[in-house]
Amino acid sequence: MTILRLILAPIIGLVVFGATVSGVEWIGHRTYPVPTAITDLGEAYGQAMLSGDQAEIARLGEALSTEMGAYLESAPTGALLFVVFAWIAGAFLGGGIAAVTSPFARVPMALAIGLADVAGIVLTTSMLPHPIWMPVAGIGGAVIASLLAGLVVARSRLVGASANTD
Repeated sequence: MTILRLILAPIIGLVVFGATVSGVEWIGHRTYPVPTAITDLGEAYGQAMLSGDQAEIARLGEALSTEMGAYLESAPTGALLFVVFAWIAGAFLGGGIAAVTSPFARVPMALAIGLADVAGIVLTTSMLPHPIWMPVAGIGGAVIASLLAGLVVARSRLVGASANTD
């Protein structure tokens, strides 16, 4: 059972991380709607992916990247803050769930989720031009949030264990 929990911990943590980021970004998109041109291109890109038309995928991917880059330059600060908050909340909740699930090494397990988040932030911000404060805040926030989640879980497990021995 211990090995199974050790294997499942990062998987479950990443699933919770992804769901959290998606959920927070969904709320952000409802609060600050994305321009219709981006939505339409995204849908067309998805259809091209399903059809497997490589030329159309490349063309729409380039167009979508251009539109997203232009939008990011003029996007409301609140919309950008939602994205950063999504990264940080995902690291905290995903890291916390990974730490709870793990039979040991709870802080490193939570940090692993935070580092996966950092990799995603670096990839995302290297593909599209984001304001510099976004990856800085996102990376710092993700590492701190996942570390904090791991420490909270580890401490609560220690406190719970010592309470059971009394």
